[in-house]
Amino acid sequence: MKIRLLFAGSSFIAMAAAMTAAAAGAAADEAASAPARPLRVGIIGLDTSHAVAFAKQLNAEQPEAEVAGCRVTAAYPQGSRDIESSTSRVPQYAKEVQGVGVEIVDSIDALVAQVDAVMLESNDGRVHLEQATAVLKAGKPLFVDKPMAASLADVIAIFEAAEHFGAPVFSSSSLRYGKGTLAVRGGSIGKVLGCDTYSPCHLEATHPDLMWYGIHGVE
Repeated sequence: MKIRLLFAGSSFIAMAAAMTAAAAGAAADEAASAPARPLRVGIIGLDTSHAVAFAKQLNAEQPEAEVAGCRVTAAYPQGSRDIESSTSRVPQYAKEVQGVGVEIVDSIDALVAQVDAVMLESNDGRVHLEQATAVLKAGKPLFVDKPMAASLADVIAIFEAAEHFGAPVFSSSSLRYGKGTLAVRGGSIGKVLGCDTYSPCHLEATHPDLMWYGIHGVE
């Protein structure tokens, strides 16, 4: 899981770094003489272990090469408002990310004002459209962890908002970067004509169909 999350995170970080560098192009000459500043990453939602894993990986004393030069600097803890298995995790996870140097802020607006890119980690897809829109409106690159949302309408609205505000958005399951998945994509068994897949798929009453966990099998 650690390695798969690392690759999912590094794919987003690469996108965010490229956009941030492009946005700073006009000030490149001035910046060239200044010390390099880490890419500041913010996290929304401390109700999933993924938030803690990303914070610890990016803020490690000796981070993996794929995410070197990036740090999680701030987090907004609110994720789900009513899924008990999510809300009960927030106090402990907040302490854990604070332990690696992450500042807890009291609003998404405060978060986007002090970071270069955002990882939306809220475990509840129903709040993703609202939270994502605030980030995209600010023009910040956004990674949306699973579930992308809790309805197809919200998924479409997130991508439409990204296009409208000119901000990139990326989402994936960590299983996209599993060793077996990458090997098959790389041609280890030849050309794939079709396949059957299965995976864990816990159901959540507040999310329809396979929205809550189905992405893993799809990836």
